[in-house]
Amino acid sequence: MTVEKRERGLVLMIVAAIVLGALIDFATGEVKAPARLPVEGDRIVEHASFCPPPLDVEKSAAQVTLGTAGNAEVLFSFAPEKRNKVMRIAGPGATTLPAGLATEPTAYGSEIASFSTVQVYEPLLGAGAARCSRSASGHWFFAEGSSALGFDERLILYNPFPDEAVARITFFTPTGAQSRARLAEGVAVPAGEVRTLKINEFVQPEPLLSTAIEMGRGRVIAWRASLVEPEEQADGLQYTLGARGTSTTWYLPAGSVEEGVEERINLLNPSGKEAVVSITLVTSEGSVQPPKLVELAIQWRSSRRLNLSELMGRGQGDIGGIGAIVRSVNDVGVIAERTIWYDL
Repeated sequence: MTVEKRERGLVLMIVAAIVLGALIDFATGEVKAPARLPVEGDRIVEHASFCPPPLDVEKSAAQVTLGTAGNAEVLFSFAPEKRNKVMRIAGPGATTLPAGLATEPTAYGSEIASFSTVQVYEPLLGAGAARCSRSASGHWFFAEGSSALGFDERLILYNPFPDEAVARITFFTPTGAQSRARLAEGVAVPAGEVRTLKINEFVQPEPLLSTAIEMGRGRVIAWRASLVEPEEQADGLQYTLGARGTSTTWYLPAGSVEEGVEERINLLNPSGKEAVVSITLVTSEGSVQPPKLVELAIQWRSSRRLNLSELMGRGQGDIGGIGAIVRSVNDVGVIAERTIWYDL
């Protein structure tokens, strides 16, 4: 056998061994990261998400659920626990994994939907779910929020980048904007880390306390979590991803106006102009336009809370399941966020 033939045979043996190893790995359901991930032309096709960490409370459990609607199998990595592994979801399907410190699921070649769920056991019993974000931003807004007695609210800021970020935070109430020097001057969020701010440590009690986060440097992802133990309402957990910007139209599905349920729509106008907002309710039988939800003024740099049961009007206070469409009729962008209280 010539040297050339021996070398060719050795190459074939190495290739066969690599292929056999890859088949064995795929058979186990978890594969080692390939040397080259799926590419489109010369570009790796990655669809990353950023998910919140577990809450800083006495006892809780958190997990991240990933899902795909397509029929094709989707490969993904899951940092930080499995940073060097590539796993898979057979489409259509879903998988659930424990949440770590600022979890980053990244899909290759296709998109996946992702959200985080948290179960709190102490100091109260509650559960919530918040969407993961597909992008960081220089602006985040929360129309809902409170520093009133019985509310323990936290802002969770995650910086996935290699440089420090600095966030400036402003609060809004029905009477206008509020700044706190410690927050307005800038809160540092170290590279690759999470910064959790307990709002009650910075502000006086306010029934409605909306929030705007503006980055002086870098970008972050922002979530709001509130442990709620009010005297007149049910205990629980509020948990949500912030909005990255204002809009003149918001769609809020799956609400309810009926006995034992209290639905609120909170509006934030962070701009320098007054916003005029109308809210249309949508039921299984058609649209409802209560007169008290037409052309509501939201003063500039302020927020407002609307209790739908109180504003529905006579004869319309118990219509069951509804959706809501919030429109700014004078084209001034606002933030809209809904909360629902159940008297169980």
